[in-house]
Amino acid sequence: MAKQNKGRKFVAVSATAALVASAIVPVASAASFSDQNQIADWAKDYVEYVVDNGLMNGNTDGTFAPTATFTRAQAAQVIVNYLGLDTENTEAAFADVKEDAWYYGVVNAVAAEGLVNGVGGGNFAPEAPITRQDAAKLFGELLGLDAEAADLSSLDQFSDADKIAEYAAGYVAIFVDAEVINGRDNGTFDPTGCITRQELAKIVALAVQ
Repeated sequence: MAKQNKGRKFVAVSATAALVASAIVPVASAASFSDQNQIADWAKDYVEYVVDNGLMNGNTDGTFAPTATFTRAQAAQVIVNYLGLDTENTEAAFADVKEDAWYYGVVNAVAAEGLVNGVGGGNFAPEAPITRQDAAKLFGELLGLDAEAADLSSLDQFSDADKIAEYAAGYVAIFVDAEVINGRDNGTFDPTGCITRQELAKIVALAVQ
């Protein structure tokens, strides 16, 4: 699992996110979603990329639901898709990840790689929405980014910078500086706010390039 190489590549390429975005070629797969007109213009190419490359899927009802939240279990599925992890014959890692749940093997496989943490008490909270700062940490660690060496000054632009958890600040700073994650229109970063499916599509698409 070449996490370090992916991390170096990300830092080198995504310093100017527009260069990466221009490399994403729109494809027809995402155009079939019944709610494609609800996908923000800035997110359309990213959604098309992650769907076409099997990193994220639409819903069974034919929608993508771009503004819906993304659960912790679904985030684990993205990692499995990206790394091609084996989800069979996995050992239980969390008390609340039940064997009959669709994400049982998914969460356990990612946990075995040391890429996800629980929420305390031996639980993972698989159905809980993943927050913006936790998404930055999760995918930052996946790429092997050096959070400790990050320049945190890019966070000064946000009025709630002091609300960003210490464990996630470095990853958030790297992604903000690279224009992979943006702040809210009101000048906040909203670290504990739920990340949307189209926001996550952008992170994933730019990160794996």
